[in-house]
Amino acid sequence: MRNRARDVFVWRGLIQFIERGRSPQLEAAARVTADWMAQQWRDDKRIKKKLGSYPSMSLALAREIFQRDFAGMIQKGRSIKIVGHTRPGTVADLFEAYVKYLKEEGKPSWKEAEKGLNKIADTLGRNRPAREIEPDEIVEVIRPI
Repeated sequence: MRNRARDVFVWRGLIQFIERGRSPQLEAAARVTADWMAQQWRDDKRIKKKLGSYPSMSLALAREIFQRDFAGMIQKGRSIKIVGHTRPGTVADLFEAYVKYLKEEGKPSWKEAEKGLNKIADTLGRNRPAREIEPDEIVEVIRPI
């Protein structure tokens, strides 16, 4: 006769071990991560490309990125190896998203951040792709601060 039984439940990426027995019910959660992947079969070979990782990227966001960037290419028979983001983020997009985050978190510094980032965006080029910004340019902008 067993005094303790251990059941393992997997639910939404979290593993919970629940131990039952003479002692009170004990729950401990372990953190689990997973990678969201786009997958395609070409020439009898599987090709995968990483979209992101759970929990930093939700399933809904991974599906949105897949539909936006990969689904059309797969339907057209193109390789997903060459697919990148269809809309590169601009400096303005990056800064606006950060200010939006500060507002949503209720941070009182969002107004000052918005004002300062707008000046920096004007200096770097508001509509310039953010991935083209070099570290030297950032140093020149923040050095006076």
